[in-house]
Amino acid sequence: MSSAFNKQGRASIREERSINPGSPTPPPPPPSAGGNINPGTSAVTPPAGSVSPGVHPSGSYGNLPFAPWLGWLGWQPNPAPYPYPQPPEAPASFITVVINGGTAFPWITQPYSVRYRPGLTVHQALVETGVVRFSWNGQLLSVGGIYMGAGSGISYTIRLNGQHVPPALLSTAVPPGASIGLTLLP
Repeated sequence: MSSAFNKQGRASIREERSINPGSPTPPPPPPSAGGNINPGTSAVTPPAGSVSPGVHPSGSYGNLPFAPWLGWLGWQPNPAPYPYPQPPEAPASFITVVINGGTAFPWITQPYSVRYRPGLTVHQALVETGVVRFSWNGQLLSVGGIYMGAGSGISYTIRLNGQHVPPALLSTAVPPGASIGLTLLP
């Protein structure tokens, strides 16, 4: 071991190695000239002369970006198939809601399809048709613009798969593929 002073005058310790005991120590390798990291960006400017003429010094090759883990190759690997493919979804099931105006209101007689989702109630299915409106307290207010509230003199029946549903049970869950009927009675 020997100590020497570097250019700044500081002492440094350098280990001398030689294969033959009396041979002179080879000079240390010159420091490698690395690229410059451009502040504020992720771009690295390669050292002068280290990039082949086909690669632009900005770190891209044509329109392909530089991938640091691949070196200056100018291409990127194929993306991994993540997330894994999912099995196809079951076909969407629908609920049929039939509004029947009878002879008094024939212009509102029409079937509607409502997409089924778990937990869907009779009340929600009627509202999702877009023609049935309920008041703040859950009472049927209008159907297709026809006022059904207090004093209108119009009554109605609601059926779920052919079974009568009283107004107090509009929170009944609807099974997939069900049919709901709303009939107006003058």
